[in-house]
Amino acid sequence: MQFRTLIADRQDIDAVRHAAMQLAIRCGFSERASERLDDTVASAAACLLSRLGDRGELLIRPLREEVSGLAAPRIEVLALERYAPDEGAGLALLAPIAEAFTLHCTPGRGHIARMVVPPSERFSPVAADIAVGAICVPRAQEVTRCQPWHIEFMPPGGFNLTLLHGLGHGPDAHQLTTAAHRAAGACGAATPAIIAERVRSALGSNLHEDVALGVATLDTQGDHLCFAGGGGIRALIDTPDTERYVQPSASPNGVTGTEMQWPAGSLLVLYCGDLDQDARLPDRETLATLHPAIAAALLYRDFLAADGEGTVVVCRHEAAARTVSSTTSAAQDVRLEEN
Repeated sequence: MQFRTLIADRQDIDAVRHAAMQLAIRCGFSERASERLDDTVASAAACLLSRLGDRGELLIRPLREEVSGLAAPRIEVLALERYAPDEGAGLALLAPIAEAFTLHCTPGRGHIARMVVPPSERFSPVAADIAVGAICVPRAQEVTRCQPWHIEFMPPGGFNLTLLHGLGHGPDAHQLTTAAHRAAGACGAATPAIIAERVRSALGSNLHEDVALGVATLDTQGDHLCFAGGGGIRALIDTPDTERYVQPSASPNGVTGTEMQWPAGSLLVLYCGDLDQDARLPDRETLATLHPAIAAALLYRDFLAADGEGTVVVCRHEAAARTVSSTTSAAQDVRLEEN
């Protein structure tokens, strides 16, 4: 689930606070953690409302990829400006209230801030050598229960990433994507072609020509990536030692794919929906400083119309696995980035 709201007046602040509290209850947040999430969301919304320029947005989602089973996840809050002629301090003022805070500024476009709130004082995410950022955007003010992407960990260092598009956002779409993700998760260390076949079987007669499917297998131990996609799923792969690779979308009934080395520091981006065909990432030097969630937000902000819908998933091969504890994450994760 990801909630998106435009911040244009005081009523929007009330709406996003209510949505955040409902999400905190659903995720099993403690009372103190819920209050902290409310403070974070309210402060971010108020900051966006006070800024000059075009409307700002908040996107909120639980980071379920960091936990296993039914464990309570952290909640990520992304605050972004679409256009801010007055740079000033802006969203940097939010740094003191966030558990983990990352800020990126694009001159003339404004800031994108990432804040993370843990469900309790003792929370510690699962250590992994992959970092994930995602934007799943339905229409404005619409909450979707359907998460079209899913990442499955395959010990010791394998990951299967599945992205679906075209099933909708309602309860029926939620059931279909859940079934598809379960089918993908049951495949183990299979090839993208086999995973895609199992997902198509799980969808059955609901797999019509408007449904796009992309599957990537990531091996962080062997530094290897395989991707296969059909329909409107597009891939962008950035590695430290090779030219940036862009995989165009296939025809509705076609499949495209690639296989390559994917060493530490590499990035995989899967995207679909109403994003511009010419969507592009910042240069490598800038990318190296960005959390994948910021990179996903940049693609969304700069290449998706304000009233459009789409999904962007960004995965980065981290140099080494590390656990970020609730007591040290603020010191480790505060980065001020400017491009």
